[in-house]
Amino acid sequence: MTHNHFNEIAWRGVCEQCAQHAARRSGLSETIFNRELAAALGPQLQQITEPHREHATQIAREYGHLTEKELKEDDQWNADHGYCDHGIELGCCPRGCE
Repeated sequence: MTHNHFNEIAWRGVCEQCAQHAARRSGLSETIFNRELAAALGPQLQQITEPHREHATQIAREYGHLTEKELKEDDQWNADHGYCDHGIELGCCPRGCE
């Protein structure tokens, strides 16, 4: 996307593709989905020029994108309530979290 132009339709396509990829990799864990989506969209958001980035971020949020602050809050909530880094109850995570 050029410096003076923001293609909303193309950006929505990117967000949709990233959200579908994150969903396939999430194992139905909302926490994993959030991290996968942030990992996919974060670098792409940084490439969008500043005048368009806020609008692009709002669109990304429609697909579930969370801010870094929100991801950290989710980590803290999980830790405070007995869930692992993947958002799964301790002792039940298929990745072996205890």
